[in-house]
Amino acid sequence: MARGVQTSLQSAVKRRIKQLCRQRGWTYYRLAMEADLSPRTLNYIAEGKNQNINLNTVKKIANAFGLSITEFFDTAYFRHLPME
Repeated sequence: MARGVQTSLQSAVKRRIKQLCRQRGWTYYRLAMEADLSPRTLNYIAEGKNQNINLNTVKKIANAFGLSITEFFDTAYFRHLPME
């Protein structure tokens, strides 16, 4: 994956997580517990420090919010990502 696309994808995931946490009144710690992720991992993602967000992690986050992976990605944040 090209660096620009990867950076844009990470930024979109970060913004989507922030949006969903805000909508539900959740902290990142609560999301980490619900998603069965370490708080450190979730904080790295939320702060944009994680350079390799894998699909399994995103699936755990989506499931924690009660969303399918398709629903998680079905937002404007992802529709306008640059193509490789």
